[in-house]
Amino acid sequence: MPPTDLAELDYVSEMIHPHLAFPHSTRAEEVALAKRIHQKSRGEILLLSPTAFDVPAVVAGLTAEHIETVMRLGALSQKRFLGTAFDVPENAARIEAITQALAEELKAGPGDVSRQLQRLRWYINDHRTLFSKESA
Repeated sequence: MPPTDLAELDYVSEMIHPHLAFPHSTRAEEVALAKRIHQKSRGEILLLSPTAFDVPAVVAGLTAEHIETVMRLGALSQKRFLGTAFDVPENAARIEAITQALAEELKAGPGDVSRQLQRLRWYINDHRTLFSKESA
């Protein structure tokens, strides 16, 4: 049965395209978007459109568990976008800055942030071969 309520359509849009549903032109908006992503469950991360992984604020909000879920169960297009997230130096710098600001908001220590960011980068680099294979 198709959604009949506008609120249902908004919910679906926010689940699939949070980078389009929420503004992210300022640092505060980027941190807010990263926080929304950070709070999503592993299953909800699989609902993200592949282009969401091209947005630094979305990548900054991902946890290691989120990335592991995408690598294991995600679509090939999701894996490819996630695999190139740190390839552009400007994006990598923005991801790091947003991650730092998110950690301050979540009251995480600076060491925790750098370890989390390093873990994300290592996981993505170590699993690049998965980007060329469709998950079963």
